[in-house]
Amino acid sequence: MKGFTLIELLVVISIISLFLAISILGVLHYRDRARDVRVESSLTQTKAVATMINNDTDSFRRICDEGNNTINDSDSDYSSLRIIENDVKAFNNNRDVKCYASDTAFCVSSPLSAESYCVDFTGYSGREKTICDTSVICH
Repeated sequence: MKGFTLIELLVVISIISLFLAISILGVLHYRDRARDVRVESSLTQTKAVATMINNDTDSFRRICDEGNNTINDSDSDYSSLRIIENDVKAFNNNRDVKCYASDTAFCVSSPLSAESYCVDFTGYSGREKTICDTSVICH
């Protein structure tokens, strides 16, 4: 009677397990990357909203809630800010977005899975300059 030995079966099972482990790690990486892209996209939308606010009020101040330095999600005139804030929090493990604004400038940043993403009034949006603070510019 011909059949497989126990060693042969164990080798095949270990090879299949190795392939599965590699596949799962790859899927998890792409899921995190997709989440980061979604957060980046939402933060980039703040540039358009900031332009609208600045055109309407001659100031960027209404973008941010100055009390806790987050996006102003309670401004009924600009409800898209609430949508952006909720979207970023939903896809970013509920971490807050940092937001600073003055009459002439603004910056918004959020941590991603491995780094941070920053958007400011100069048109910059990216991962190279990730600190948004009271200087009101990504640096």
